Amino acid sequence: MPEAELKELVLNTPPSYIDRAGEFATPAQYWQWYKELNPITVTSFEAELRALDFEFYRAAVRTEELIEYSPALQRYPIADLATLELYLSCYNRKQARPANYRQLSATGEGK
Repeated sequence: MPEAELKELVLNTPPSYIDRAGEFATPAQYWQWYKELNPITVTSFEAELRALDFEFYRAAVRTEELIEYSPALQRYPIADLATLELYLSCYNRKQARPANYRQLSATGEGK
């Protein structure tokens, strides 16, 4: 589907809410999130978090039951196309910054 057509669909179709705990977004917010988040894959997100020393303790992925391939989809990995939602819990194992970090950064000493 061409992006202009998709944008029109997102902006003019009421959302179908599930598991949103009372959070309601505007169609414009959904379009913004699509543009910001759609390029991110589970694999690349996982790699970024691991590179930052995050430790996972729970993960859940909601997936499509069936992917109907078209010529336009041939270049995408199955796992990326099948992923609908990712739920991830992890610990931040990075070292804490010193209390005077901002002061050190301003003087160039914290690098």
